[in-house]
Amino acid sequence: MISKTKEKEIKAIDQLSKLAGVEFRTDAASRALPYQLAPENYQADGVWIAPKGCDRTGIVLEIQGGRYIAGKHGNAKGLSTDDRKLIWAQLAGFAVVTCDYSNLEDIGKALNLLVAQIYAGSGTDADNPMEI
Repeated sequence: MISKTKEKEIKAIDQLSKLAGVEFRTDAASRALPYQLAPENYQADGVWIAPKGCDRTGIVLEIQGGRYIAGKHGNAKGLSTDDRKLIWAQLAGFAVVTCDYSNLEDIGKALNLLVAQIYAGSGTDADNPMEI
């Protein structure tokens, strides 16, 4: 059975995927991909892997769902873990986007621009499927 929090996160990722015009993957292998170099086992909430030839590896999406309910993203230990986790994604060449549920429309628009920026100058067709 899936928790209400996880269900809300999945819906948000689906909405952001549509707004950004790319698929943020949520399977375990994709979620772990940005953290292959990390000394701990981390997983992203959603990952878009850019096609080969792009300036960045892709985008890591972190939804801070517990921010307003004193969940793990709202306490010092959780914030510290997120800090460590996100730097490893950046070292692996991923752009990192953190957000909550408060304004997915604006975040989606920004993601769409970020995807376009990643494709820009790469000589890669934006309609190509992502490759892992």
